[in-house]
Amino acid sequence: MAEEIELKLTAPPDVISAVRTHPAVTAAKRGPMHTTELVSTYYDTPQRELAAAGVALRVRKAGRRWLQTVKGDGAAVAGLHRRAEFEWRLREPHVDAAKLATTAIRPGYSSLPRRWSPICPRE
Repeated sequence: MAEEIELKLTAPPDVISAVRTHPAVTAAKRGPMHTTELVSTYYDTPQRELAAAGVALRVRKAGRRWLQTVKGDGAAVAGLHRRAEFEWRLREPHVDAAKLATTAIRPGYSSLPRRWSPICPRE
C-alpha cells in the first residue's frame, strides 16, 4: 500500500509569479522537459456509495498505460492531505472490481453492484 501525501496551497497571482521565478524552482526546471498526457475517469456506483465512504476510484491513461487507482478516506490538516492509495496496471480501460477487494479500503465492495458509472472525466 502506498500513501498519498498532497500539499494544497492557495496564493494570489503575484505570489505564483514569484514562485515560478524563484531560484530553487528554476533550478529544478533545468534539463529536458517531458510531457505525458493524462486522461482520468472517476467512477462510483449509481447511488454514489464510494463517495459516501470517502473513497475515490479512477481509471487513468498515462501515455500508453492504463492504471486503476483507489484512494481511501484520509485526513487533512492545514492543507496537508494524507490517505491510503492502491494502484494497479490494467490491460484495458475498465474497472477491475476484483482488485478492489484486495485492499484495506473496504467500503463494502462485495455488496456493491458490478456496474460502475463514470462521474466525470478529468485531465
